[in-house]
Amino acid sequence: MLSTDGYIYLRIDDPLCAWNTYRGVIASANVITTQPGCLSVWVAATIRRDARSSRVIRECNLEKVRRQRYSDKVSRSWGIYTCIDKESADRVQSLGEPHMTTENRAEINLSEARRTSTHDLNWITYHSDDIDSSWMDAYWTGEECPGHAPIWEKLVDGRVIVLGTQLREKAYSLVKAQFPESLCLMEIARIAAWVGSDVGSIAAFIIAKDDSFAVDYYLNMEEANDPTFVKKVADYMRLQPVNREDIDPFISKGTFGSTPDLRCYSLLKLKAELPYLADLL
Repeated sequence: MLSTDGYIYLRIDDPLCAWNTYRGVIASANVITTQPGCLSVWVAATIRRDARSSRVIRECNLEKVRRQRYSDKVSRSWGIYTCIDKESADRVQSLGEPHMTTENRAEINLSEARRTSTHDLNWITYHSDDIDSSWMDAYWTGEECPGHAPIWEKLVDGRVIVLGTQLREKAYSLVKAQFPESLCLMEIARIAAWVGSDVGSIAAFIIAKDDSFAVDYYLNMEEANDPTFVKKVADYMRLQPVNREDIDPFISKGTFGSTPDLRCYSLLKLKAELPYLADLL
């Protein structure tokens, strides 16, 4: 039995988050890909919704300050957002984010985290419009924001194990509807997570292309043909429960199915319109 080390809110209505959630082990974007400018699913979705929003500009500024003065802290741009305790997880619901509901909350285990840093989210909630930017230093140093009950968020570099099955089952239903031809690959991605591999994890990244910034997506398949990995998967499938209904129809045709088509989630914007995105590269 794994201990509960915190809580996470998972935006299951986002197919990319749902895919990673179904695996049961969520890896931070910098683990999934070494591509410069890698982005968490949350930050990528925020840029996709409105790349000119004050929220995107704030995240870019926070990352710039982190790189300049607090490089030992886990980045918000590629780290995994978690809450350290139930009290903070309850309070964060008051911020009004649509996906931050009890139904979208899961307990997590951090035994596979490589590094973490803890911060009071109230600095962002109540001070991000301050003319004086010193609140960013207070956030990154982990100070408690005065005047408010703290909302302690723990940013994770590495992997987070999602405990329980309720959200993973919900995630499966969404991905099945969105990417029916990718179910075999998704089941292999789930198995990969439990044999210690990041194969099948998805991350976003931002890249400079001529006069534009592009947000694209990366599906980790680095170990897919490695004999050691293939043997681990085969051993798992022989000894552990596997969703044969999602594997056998594809294997019988000599294929693993198709990779999820992520092109509709990509973004291309002129650098002149969004110069601050350079702070994420």
